[in-house]
Amino acid sequence: PPPAEQAPPVTETELPATPLATETPVPSASPGPEPRVSIVAFLPDPVGDDNAEWITLANDGPSEALLSGWSIDDKEGGSKPYPLASLTVPAKGRVVIPRSDSKIILNNDTDEVRLFGPDGLVRMTVPYTDPPEGRVYAFLDDAWTWMPPANGATMTGLETKVTAASETQPSVTAAEEPAV
Repeated sequence: PPPAEQAPPVTETELPATPLATETPVPSASPGPEPRVSIVAFLPDPVGDDNAEWITLANDGPSEALLSGWSIDDKEGGSKPYPLASLTVPAKGRVVIPRSDSKIILNNDTDEVRLFGPDGLVRMTVPYTDPPEGRVYAFLDDAWTWMPPANGATMTGLETKVTAASETQPSVTAAEEPAV
């Protein structure tokens, strides 16, 4: 039989450093600064009906924060994330998200509340363990603490000062009572 033809050896060849196509930069609109929104309080184990749970978000920014693309959730593997698609938090204001809206079930033993940015990355995580029944977990005097029951919609007695969303924890301090 005739000898088999051998394929030429394969060698690496350097290609010239010229682009195959010319790219023209396309100007894009700046999305602006990221909203300064953080988790500031939540009620994981209300007295009686657990459907009374809620999560409070605060905006320390100078303008309202439209949270399109943002979401909140509990610990990985728990409830489904709740999209904040049409939620707007007023400048220097708060928004309470009741469990009846979010469908997020906060465990009565160990869990966490997480805030996700529009890119799907976690902006803030607040873990907790063994919540006392009927107590609110809130950030006061530079620390997370269990507080007596409060109305989630008003959170009276709190003055909210939230850090930038890229930081891990908000700063919330006790409000001064007006002189009477």
